[in-house]
Amino acid sequence: MPQRHGPDEFFSFPGKKGSAVSLPPIKLFPYQNGWTFSTWIRLDPVTGANIEREKPYLYCFHTAKEVGYSAHFVGSTLVVTVMKIKGKGFQHCVNFEFQPRKWHLVTIVHTYNRWSKSFIDVYVDGQKVSNVEMSWLVNTPDPFNKCFLGSTPDHHEENAFCGQMSTIYMFNEALTPNVISAMFKLGPAYKSQFKFENECHTLVSESERRFLYDGKLTNSVVCMYNPIACDSQLCLESSPKGNMSIFVHTPHALMVNGVKAIVTYSIHSTLHSIGGIQSIFPLFGQLDMGQESSLGAADRMDPTVCSALMGLTCDLLENSLTIQQQFLQNKGFLVISYLLERSVLHVMTDDLLLAFLKLTKYLVNLPTGGVLLKHLFDHILFNPALWIYAPVEVQEQLYKYLASEFIQDANIYNNIRRVSAVLQTMHTLKYYYWVVNPKDRSGIIPKGTEGKRPSKDEIIQLRIHMLNYLKQLIFKGQGILEDELQSILNYLTTLHEDENLHDVLHLMVRLMAEHPSSMVPAFDLKHGIRTVFKLLASANEMIRVKSLKLFGYFLMRSTHKRKTDSLNQHNLFSLLAERLSLHSSSVSLTTYNVLFELLVERMANVVVTGIHPEPDSTFKLENPAILKVVATLIRQSQPSEQLLQVKKLFLSDLTILCSHNKDNRRVILQMSVWQDWLFSLVHMYPRNQEEHRITEMVMTLFRILLHHAIKLEYGGWRVWIDTLAILHSKISYEDFRRHMTKVYQHYQQQQLDASASREDQAYHPVNTVSAASHAASQPEPVQDSTVTITELPHSQSEGTTDESLTADDDVPVEVVDFVNEVIDNAVRKVEDSDTEANHMNHMNHNGQLDGVSKDETVKSKSEISDDEHDEAPPSVNHTEAQSTVHPAPVNSVPTHQGRQNVHGQASGTLGPDVQQGPGPTPQAQSGHGMGTGNKTFSSPPRAAPFRIPEFYWSHLHQKLLSDLMFVIEQDIQVWKSQTTKTIIDYVNATDNQIFVVNTIHMISQLSDMLIMACGGLLPLLAAATSANGNIEVMEPNYGLSVEQAVSFLDRIIGMADILVFASSIHFPELEQEKNMSAGGMLRQSLRLVCTTAVRNCLECRHRMASQPSSRPSSPSTPESPVMQALIGGVQPSTKNIVEHLGSQMNPIRDPEKLLQDMDINRLKACLYRDVEETKHAQFLALATVYFSSVLMVSKYRDILEPPSPAVTPIKRPVPRRSVIHSPTSQSRDNFPANTQVYNGHDEDGDEATATATATATATATPDTTATKRRVNRQML
Repeated sequence: MPQRHGPDEFFSFPGKKGSAVSLPPIKLFPYQNGWTFSTWIRLDPVTGANIEREKPYLYCFHTAKEVGYSAHFVGSTLVVTVMKIKGKGFQHCVNFEFQPRKWHLVTIVHTYNRWSKSFIDVYVDGQKVSNVEMSWLVNTPDPFNKCFLGSTPDHHEENAFCGQMSTIYMFNEALTPNVISAMFKLGPAYKSQFKFENECHTLVSESERRFLYDGKLTNSVVCMYNPIACDSQLCLESSPKGNMSIFVHTPHALMVNGVKAIVTYSIHSTLHSIGGIQSIFPLFGQLDMGQESSLGAADRMDPTVCSALMGLTCDLLENSLTIQQQFLQNKGFLVISYLLERSVLHVMTDDLLLAFLKLTKYLVNLPTGGVLLKHLFDHILFNPALWIYAPVEVQEQLYKYLASEFIQDANIYNNIRRVSAVLQTMHTLKYYYWVVNPKDRSGIIPKGTEGKRPSKDEIIQLRIHMLNYLKQLIFKGQGILEDELQSILNYLTTLHEDENLHDVLHLMVRLMAEHPSSMVPAFDLKHGIRTVFKLLASANEMIRVKSLKLFGYFLMRSTHKRKTDSLNQHNLFSLLAERLSLHSSSVSLTTYNVLFELLVERMANVVVTGIHPEPDSTFKLENPAILKVVATLIRQSQPSEQLLQVKKLFLSDLTILCSHNKDNRRVILQMSVWQDWLFSLVHMYPRNQEEHRITEMVMTLFRILLHHAIKLEYGGWRVWIDTLAILHSKISYEDFRRHMTKVYQHYQQQQLDASASREDQAYHPVNTVSAASHAASQPEPVQDSTVTITELPHSQSEGTTDESLTADDDVPVEVVDFVNEVIDNAVRKVEDSDTEANHMNHMNHNGQLDGVSKDETVKSKSEISDDEHDEAPPSVNHTEAQSTVHPAPVNSVPTHQGRQNVHGQASGTLGPDVQQGPGPTPQAQSGHGMGTGNKTFSSPPRAAPFRIPEFYWSHLHQKLLSDLMFVIEQDIQVWKSQTTKTIIDYVNATDNQIFVVNTIHMISQLSDMLIMACGGLLPLLAAATSANGNIEVMEPNYGLSVEQAVSFLDRIIGMADILVFASSIHFPELEQEKNMSAGGMLRQSLRLVCTTAVRNCLECRHRMASQPSSRPSSPSTPESPVMQALIGGVQPSTKNIVEHLGSQMNPIRDPEKLLQDMDINRLKACLYRDVEETKHAQFLALATVYFSSVLMVSKYRDILEPPSPAVTPIKRPVPRRSVIHSPTSQSRDNFPANTQVYNGHDEDGDEATATATATATATATPDTTATKRRVNRQML
């Protein structure tokens, strides 16, 4: 017969709100000898959704001021609390995990020591599991009038104890470990007062009996509540008479709100009092006994006995209603199941299974057999402990029946408990039919390991049948229930073996794909996304892929609000890349395919391992955050052929999506800093054809997106500005990273050289000061010496001589000289270090120290972005990337060089490939050639804080600008080719207003920079009006050559002709949007037109001067490279023929004219653009008159006095900011004193006109001044 584990009588706590045992007020807790609380408890399993907030209390003894003692559970852990002040106290967490549905003896002992520390001991099942020193005494005169068992005074449902308690004891002394161990031996059924020794003679030993029944224990009981001593809801206090009472008044307690005193009877007593079918049950417990043969001798066990006995039981059930009632009342299937589990393993045969299936068919057709049918399913057919050791054929037959006939029968489906069936099936898969033992990794104690289990392949096949049954069970209804889904999610969350997860995860994906109406809400309610992200950390790629498919189906069938609430709250998309890269160094094509499906929410039913089909125009970016996830995975992956394929496929898919659908482009443009992750795919300096191809693909994407922003989006010009800035920061950091990598490699090489030199010097007696002790420790002793090394004061370090070394007369002179030299070098090195530190604190008047700017010596973490940390080179560790660059020698002269190559090496920092300025080397400064000894004192290079330098037009910037201008010119060319409307109609059309406004903003943003890159308006005007055509000064070119700048300027003025001068856009609104001063855009347009006109004048002068007939006597002069660039920038060539397709072939129509017709028309367009603005119109007219006057005066001068042969124009190099940590840009004092430098500001019209007049006056010769005055007077 089965053995009962637990008491027959106990208090049952339902765990509802207010359910507790309310104790009367306690006037004073016994503390002098300590006190002890002890009881047997059994926790019910927690199945609520608020498991994190549930804190069921074991007891709570508080005063009205909420101070006192309590103990509660957090999960399966007990926490003991002592509140000495309201809201403040001590807590101790017991290091023991209480198993649900298992009886445990909990004993909490409070030991008090007046002169030393008090402490609390916690015993579980008679063993000490926790000990803590705690001043637990609550010294208060107030009575403890809020005392409860199983709850708190507020009676909150989350604090209600759910489970059972046996007899509750409280002692007025701290019990010893021996007594507690003996109490555990008595068991949970003990309910007495420790008075009578004969009540437990069979349970404990003699020594333990002395501890329990010596009289001290029974006298120390101050409180005892027994589940038998109850009258209705009143629980009588049952401590021995005569013991001290700690209560204020009557000691009896009250059971409230569902707490009951349960009294049960054992199966043994039932068998004695009731006959019937129960008498057969013991026979199932004797199946392992040998059967007696006909000869009277014990024979071996007969496996057919069990099937015959079960057949008899089934016959009795089928023929008698009374037996059915008895069987139901006594839970006969449960008893039989239990006995069969304890029996031998070979009894589960085909005949026994057929007997159960026969009974199943009978109960299905029986009107009153529903309950018995449920018991049969729960305890027999769904009990894996019965079938795990059965032959595989028997198990396969059972689970095939469950997945087919069992589910198809409507009566069976209506009678079974679906939730219970799903929970039990998942429990079976978890504990019995596991593929890999979950004990080691998941920490789950497996079952069914005592006998022979099916093989791994057989287990997998059986699991297929079980999951098929589970799927049919769920699909047959209206969808999955929340508790059913919770059980599956619990399985996926608690198991960590990939082999145990594959099939269950596949079932989840199928359920989500085929039943989204019920799965999606339940999945969201049960926080299934947490399970998904747990599975994404798996080392198996197929687990990760299927998890992504589950995630994708959930997103695909969710509403926008549900997706936002589920993901955006914790920004879960950003966690995808981190999870996917935990166990994989490179993103695979399979992972990318499922991420692409997630991106467009087109989930495939199968896992695509090759290249997926090309998307069409109907594909939309439903989850654009996946783009950044893919880009991050690609950036963090190790280079490989597969990664290159994924990268190309990703860029190709993204290009197709953006090309086919403008909504996709708009979605990307709405993303925050989308340029950052897209630029991370670019190879800033491609090393091979593949990298160059990828860079071209990325730039094509930028062209498409920027063209969309300029053409269709309000404020699209800001996207262009942001893109330039982000690209500039990316290239600057890449240059910085490459430079610091070379610096560190150079340092490592120096260290290797120094190490090799030190090994060579190991043969000398003493090499350096630090080597003296090393030499002394060698096995071969060196010659004894009385040399004494004394430390010199800092003030005397310059005069270090042989006086610092005292030696006897017998010491060799060579040794004395060598040691003196070592000391001199060491002292000099210290002085140099002090000098460097002093210079770091006191900068020179230029704010620089040895080629390193002051800002570069200050560590500023706020200016280093996270992406810059992520992209730090592997050869430079994190510590070096945070420190400053090792400064150059003090006497070295810094050199200021421009950007010499695409690698962007800066002269302001130290590196192996950077030339130092003139000055002594560190070895020359030391005064002695120390060789490798000097490197002994050197420190490793330290990286200066990365700061973004001034804007610079890199090759990628130029590519970006050229591509964008090309597509804009294509749109304008389309307008020109139309015959139904004029170009002005297109420009002023409502549909094109966004395009025109954004392009005007872009032209405004580029115009001044391109003018400066071409040399500046005033320097070019001075050259055009000078007698010999010299170009004295060139403005900084921002990385653009003069030819490139002129080419861009020519294309910009071509767009301005149509979009600026032919449009009716109100400029003040645009100026206000950019915070420009009034009339700023017109002044910019005038500068743009004037610069183009001056360039045309220079070209005309060059043509006239180059004609042989114009000056036959003049010698041939070499042509200026600057002039060649100014002329060649607008001439189509094999390199720029595509860019010049939309522009005129040559702006010069008549070289004899002072101004070309196009330039005159542009000046007119500027003048008449906004005539209603009187002030601005007057300024523009005045500036135009002065501009024309300057050109006319120079023309009259050339007519009256032909100029001398032109000399070669001089281009004076002007230092500019280096790309990486360059010093501050050159000030205006570097220009000649008599040169007017245009600063790009035009706030005051008078200043501009005065400057133009001064330039014109300066270019005139003294002899022609009077003539010019007469001509000007006549003109006026």
